[in-house]
Amino acid sequence: MKPSLGLYLVAIIAGMLVAVPEATASSRNVDCDKDDSLTKVLASSIGSAATLEINLLGTCYENVTINRDRVRILGDGNTTVVGRFRVFGSDNVFFRDLTITGPGNGLTILNSRVRVIDVRITGNEGTGILLDESASIQMNGGEVSANAASGVYLTGSHAKFSDAQVIGNSGSGIAATSGSTVQIEGGSVSNNEVHGIDMMFNSALSLWGTELSNNGTVEGYGAHFSHGSSGELHFATITANSGEGVEAFANSAISINGGHIFENDHHGVSLGLDTVAELNDVQIYGNVGHGAFLWAASGLFVSGNTNIPPNNAGWSVQCDGKKSSVRVHDPATVAAIDCSEPDF
Repeated sequence: MKPSLGLYLVAIIAGMLVAVPEATASSRNVDCDKDDSLTKVLASSIGSAATLEINLLGTCYENVTINRDRVRILGDGNTTVVGRFRVFGSDNVFFRDLTITGPGNGLTILNSRVRVIDVRITGNEGTGILLDESASIQMNGGEVSANAASGVYLTGSHAKFSDAQVIGNSGSGIAATSGSTVQIEGGSVSNNEVHGIDMMFNSALSLWGTELSNNGTVEGYGAHFSHGSSGELHFATITANSGEGVEAFANSAISINGGHIFENDHHGVSLGLDTVAELNDVQIYGNVGHGAFLWAASGLFVSGNTNIPPNNAGWSVQCDGKKSSVRVHDPATVAAIDCSEPDF
C-alpha cells in the first residue's frame, strides 16, 4: 500500500514545526558614558519575541519608553538614568541595580508587569512610581525616596514590596485608590510629608513587619484608610507620626495583629463613620491622644494579649457619642474606657 498524499503533507508540516526554533534571549551592552543610547537599542528590538537583556553602564540622560515584552535592564549599582522611565502594555519587564532620577515621574507603569530589585527611585520632580490601568510592580530591596510628590501612587493596580524603603517623599509614602491592592513585607515607610500609607476608595493593604514612623509634617498618619478600604497589619511598628498612628473611616475595616503603636502625636487608633477594627495581641501606649478614639457609629473588638493602658490624654479608649461600641475579650487588657452603651 502506497502512502497517501495526506500523510506526506502531515510529515512535511511536522518537520517544519520541529525545525522552527524558540525565540532566544539576546544580550546588549549599553555604556551611556560612551554615548550609547538605551532608547536606540530598545527601538531596534521592536517586533522581536526574544528576551532582550541590556547591561547598562554609566549615567544616561534620556527619557525611556518600553512597549514590548521580556526586557531586562541590568545596572552595576552605579548606573543612573536621569530622565523618565515609562512602561506601556508590556509583560515581564525587569530592572536591577540602578538609580532613576530626574524631571517628572520616575517610573510610570500602565497595563504592564514590572519587577525591580535593588533599584533607587529618588529625587524625581513628580511621583516616584506611578501605576495605572491594572499595572503591577514587585519591588525587592531598594528605595523610593525624596520625590516631589508621593513615593508610590496606584490607581486600580497592584504593588508588592519586600524589604524596601519608602522614605522622605513630599506626598504620602504609598497612596492607593480605585480598588488597588498593596502588599508590604518588612522595610520602612517613614519620614514622608503627608501619610505613610493612604488607602482610598475600596483599596486593600496587607502588611507584615513594617515600620511606619515619622510621617506627616502636620497631621500625618502612619496608615490611613477611607471610603470602603481595608487593611491587615501584622507585627507593625507604628510610631512618631504627626497625627494618628492608624486612622480608618467611611465604611472601612481593619485588623491589627501583633506589633506596637506608640508615641504618635494624636491617638494611637482612630475609627469613624461606620468603620470596624479588630485588635489582637497589640500594644498601644504613650500616644499623645487616647489609645483608641471612636466616633460616628464605629466598633472596636479587642482580643488576645492586647494591652492598652491609659494614654497621655487619659483614656485607653474613648467614644464620641452613643453610636460607637467597644468589646473586650479576655485576656486582653484595656485599663480605662470612656464609652456609653450604644443607643442602637
